Amino acid sequence: MCRGHPRPWVTGVASMKDATSRVARILGVACLVLFSPTRAVIDRLKRDCDPAGKKRLINRWNDFFLALFIAAIATAYLTHVRPRLTLAIWVLLWIFPVGRVDEMWYAFWRDAFDRLRGVDAGNSSGFSMVDRLRYLIRSYVEVTINFGILYFFLPAGMFTRPFRSILEALYFSATTITTAGCDIFPCRAFSQFWCIYELAVGFTLVVVTFGSYIARIGSVQKLPDD
Repeated sequence: MCRGHPRPWVTGVASMKDATSRVARILGVACLVLFSPTRAVIDRLKRDCDPAGKKRLINRWNDFFLALFIAAIATAYLTHVRPRLTLAIWVLLWIFPVGRVDEMWYAFWRDAFDRLRGVDAGNSSGFSMVDRLRYLIRSYVEVTINFGILYFFLPAGMFTRPFRSILEALYFSATTITTAGCDIFPCRAFSQFWCIYELAVGFTLVVVTFGSYIARIGSVQKLPDD
């Protein structure tokens, strides 16, 4: 047998591995676009930016969404309008409140484990630990706002009683993420799922991410023994 040519089964295995890798990448992109369209967009925008440009872009991106959700709350409160849940409204709710929450959850989950492994991937965007803590607190507030908007627009019958206003929905969201509780409870599997998801996101931000940042700060400030 000629040693210069690989065996057919070796070539077949290599081709199968390449095909599997391509399928995995395609599925990863599809899941990203499906579960967090906003994350897919910001990843594409950051691709050609230098570290300073990435930091400016992320700052403006976060400012835009915070202003957008505050404007949505003010509009819903002042007009007392709750639009009928058409397909377009469902799509908007999935793209913005839900997709934005998924974006923040994934970003901080990934950053937390990078910190625990000692990988400073976040430095490619020029963020210091103070910047990370500031965005963590801000994201915690934004997650509360996003879920409040989502709860307010869910169909009737999802909770033990309807919300009187979007401010009450925000109050319910705040008591949910802080585990304080109130006199309103989810009474359908769909609304119960979103309440559990909000608790999971809050746990990730407060316990996992904040804990990893504190541990990282402690390891940097710790002095070697004499």
